[in-house]
Amino acid sequence: MAFRRMKPCAEDAGMRIRMVRKALGALLIAFAMALIGWFGFGSDDNGNAPAAEKGFVDLSGWDFDKQGNVKLDGDWRFYPNLLLTPQEIEGNAVHPERYIEVPNGWSNKETSSFMKDKGFGTYRLEVKVDSGVSLYGIKTTYIRNASKIYVNGKWVGNSGNPAESVADGYESRNVPYTAYFAPDGDRVVITVQAANLDYYYGGIIQSIYLGTQQSITAQAFKTNLLDTIGISFLLLSAIYYLALCFRRPKDRRFLYITAFCFGYTFVVASSGERIFMQLFPIFPYMSVLKVKFFVMSGGIACLCLFIRAMERTLIPALFNKALVTGMIALLTLGLLVPTEYYGRVEAILVWVYLLILLSLGFFILRAIARKRHGRLSRKTAWQLFAGIILLFLQLSMMTLYLYSFINTNIVPVLAQFFFLLGTAGMFADQYKQAYDELEEMSSKLIETDKLKDEFLIHTSHEFKTPLHGIINLAQVVLDQSGGEVTKKQTENMTYIIAQATRLSTLVNDIIDFQSLQRGSLAFHNTTFDVNGTLQATLEALSPMRRSDQVRLVNRVLPGEHFLLTDENRFKQIVVNLVGNALKFTEQGHVEVAASSQDGLLHLTFADTGTGISEEHRRQLFTGEAFGGGSTPTASAYTSSGLGLKISKIIASQMGGDLALEWSEPGRGTVFRLTLPEAGKAPGRHRADAEPQTSSPRELNAAESQQDLASEQEDTIRILLVDDEASNIKVLRELFSSSRYRLIVASNGEEALKRIEEHRDLSLVLLDVMMPGLSGYEVCQRIRMEYPIYKLPVLLLTVRSSSADIAAGLEAGANDFLAKPFDGKELMARVNTLLQLREAVEQAVRMETLFLQSQIKPHFIYNALSGIMSLCYSDGARAGKLLGEFSNYLRLGFDLEPRYAKVSLGRELSLVKSYIELEKARFGERLKTEMVVDAGLETSIPALIVQPLVENAIRHGLMKRITGGTVVIHAHSHPQGLRIEIRDDGIGMDAGQAALLLSPERSGGGIGLINVHRRLMNEYSQGLRIESVQGEGTTVSMWIPSRAEPDRTSG
Repeated sequence: MAFRRMKPCAEDAGMRIRMVRKALGALLIAFAMALIGWFGFGSDDNGNAPAAEKGFVDLSGWDFDKQGNVKLDGDWRFYPNLLLTPQEIEGNAVHPERYIEVPNGWSNKETSSFMKDKGFGTYRLEVKVDSGVSLYGIKTTYIRNASKIYVNGKWVGNSGNPAESVADGYESRNVPYTAYFAPDGDRVVITVQAANLDYYYGGIIQSIYLGTQQSITAQAFKTNLLDTIGISFLLLSAIYYLALCFRRPKDRRFLYITAFCFGYTFVVASSGERIFMQLFPIFPYMSVLKVKFFVMSGGIACLCLFIRAMERTLIPALFNKALVTGMIALLTLGLLVPTEYYGRVEAILVWVYLLILLSLGFFILRAIARKRHGRLSRKTAWQLFAGIILLFLQLSMMTLYLYSFINTNIVPVLAQFFFLLGTAGMFADQYKQAYDELEEMSSKLIETDKLKDEFLIHTSHEFKTPLHGIINLAQVVLDQSGGEVTKKQTENMTYIIAQATRLSTLVNDIIDFQSLQRGSLAFHNTTFDVNGTLQATLEALSPMRRSDQVRLVNRVLPGEHFLLTDENRFKQIVVNLVGNALKFTEQGHVEVAASSQDGLLHLTFADTGTGISEEHRRQLFTGEAFGGGSTPTASAYTSSGLGLKISKIIASQMGGDLALEWSEPGRGTVFRLTLPEAGKAPGRHRADAEPQTSSPRELNAAESQQDLASEQEDTIRILLVDDEASNIKVLRELFSSSRYRLIVASNGEEALKRIEEHRDLSLVLLDVMMPGLSGYEVCQRIRMEYPIYKLPVLLLTVRSSSADIAAGLEAGANDFLAKPFDGKELMARVNTLLQLREAVEQAVRMETLFLQSQIKPHFIYNALSGIMSLCYSDGARAGKLLGEFSNYLRLGFDLEPRYAKVSLGRELSLVKSYIELEKARFGERLKTEMVVDAGLETSIPALIVQPLVENAIRHGLMKRITGGTVVIHAHSHPQGLRIEIRDDGIGMDAGQAALLLSPERSGGGIGLINVHRRLMNEYSQGLRIESVQGEGTTVSMWIPSRAEPDRTSG
């Protein structure tokens, strides 16, 4: 147990070590970048240049063009607390002078006895140069806080105005500047007046550069360009994040990073080359510094808030609150502190900022080590840590630069660049992760939506199944009752059918609503008379009237108005409008009228019902009233919450519109349906102008069956496949006539077994949605054995979308009928399929007999020719062959034309007779072998082997002088019979072999193509030919082993 406890501890320790290593690795990378920047991208100076000693440096042997600019570092003469001109220094007056190190502040351990941070003084350096250079340049970097330069006694440049006091004209402005001058022979004397009365750490903080005019100009351009690039990167990043902030205002991360980047931009612009001060010289230098550190305090607070917005667990809440509060306090302090004291405050704030950055880095690193980085990926957490370290590196290097510990500011620029790059990479990774998660979520939502649709379809199937049973059983009772049912019972049954149909319509509305949301609602346009469709629909809805005092009036004249659209969808709109009107109309009428204008048909649906209040009219087509209202007028027309909304969308997709034209509570409602009108169809005009009142139930199933019974005397065997007992019950009632024999299966596996057992089936009624094998799979299995005309399949299902219909037809179904179906429609479709099946089978039989009749004369002609040739040379053999031939004719005439099948033995005896005839002609050139499995009694189509043997002899062997051998193989397999006719004749190439079975080929005999077509008609697979030129040909066929209802001769 102790070991088991120690093992996780060891793993945790190892993990922490790896975390520390990664942190150290990140720090080393940052340090390496600093070194690269320091040594690889420094200023144009040369470390080998001689240093100044006691105010003098000899550069006469220095080649500025080749060796670069020189930092005038070393010991300069210094006159503390005096602002002297060159003339005053060179005059007779004696001034106390000292030597001071440049670059450095003038208040350090060595100079503290005579200089303080705030003060003034004069620097002087004599330089010996090459007199051959006509023009030299000088560039300052950091002289705090005001300076003026003289060269050889002449003023060449200044930044601010150095003076002994503000009253004397002191003005601070620490901005780098460049000056150019001509040497006085080989001597250059540089005098620098410097003053610092309002800041800390005064003096020449960073080096002064000397070089030729061209090299100093290039250096100034490069340093300014480097700062400008850094500022541009920051500003572009800030603008980019600001755009994202406007696009995603709720995402606080972009607000904080935008504020940070804008502040960061100002800090960088007011540092280094002080680009901001160069662009806007009107702003006082100390005010700019005050704003700079004011912005830095706000930037630190924004940075902390940004990290918290990225992931709250990275930084403790208490630290975050304390930090933000502290930064706000510092901002307030910065505003209140007088300018003359601000330098000391700033010196303290720098170290506070560095400590805060270190603390933030520590918290992030601790969160990574403890795997508490929340929703952030590990990579993103490391990127945040690296960004904090880079900011710490930049601020610390800037501080060291300002204190003269380092002499280059390229490292802060590089740190800034990598910080921006890392931040952009972090957001890119986050967006990639978010996009991947969104894609995954989208896939899951799509899958969930599919599951929802499947659930809806299955649920509607469960609803429709009993509805289908109720409607059809009630219809069967009405159709088959005769005079045994009273008028009251008939009315009740009619009402049951109407209510079940309405409930089925509601289920259809739910399915259609889902289809409309997916944009997959299908439309099947036909031209129809509006009067007829309206009349049939009104008659079907008549039982829904609340009393006999409600009249249904169809004022649309027959033959006057036609629509070219989906008739079923039109009916759906009418059912919704009229059904709602009937539900809330107790007396009066529901009236439909029509008018045409500008190619549009305007149908008005008016009722004298409860009407719709003003407040509910706005929700009428929005679906917001789903489930109905609390009052009759509120719920009228919104009982399902979907009917009117779906109707409006359907009308829109049909190129029209549905709108509420008028409504008043207590008086009634008028809806207007507008659709594009089709041209009139004179052939479809009716003579009567009154609405149809005859019931659509006048014809029953028995009457529709009599037509087919007159055409077919045999019993019709139908396989019913459905997992719902109620559906089977309905189908049994529909096919209760004695001419039908029904076989029932409750699932797909059982259906396939019943098909194996009953080979004489006429039709399969197949449900699609079943446990185990679906109807599609069963249909595909059926088509593997039966051609589409041999055994028709009618699919019955609640799934009636275009995709479902396409899937069913691709699976091999002959027709498709959606549940709940009308009994008469089902019977009509069944009768049509049975008639088509009989017609196709009759056509196939006639074609087979025609092809067979073509073979007989062909064979007889060849046989008689052979016998005639023998009559002159061998009478006895000719007589024997005549006996064989007469036997063939007797067997051939015994074939019943309707059932052109013979046993394999009989077919082979005909082949033997033919071979004997051919041997009489070709003698020893013709050899034959016959290999047949013992006990084969399979039935095959008549005259399918002999033509193949004839073709092998005539076109394969006899083309050779030496002849050859024909081998006939008949092999038995569990799945059927394989027959091969192989010869070793001349053979043919692949192109010739392919043309043999082509119906378009010209010339040649009819034997091969004849047999091939008969096999295709019978088994859906024909001959297969394999041939090699010069070696021979093999022709094979496959006879499936399924039992046949056809009679076999022989």
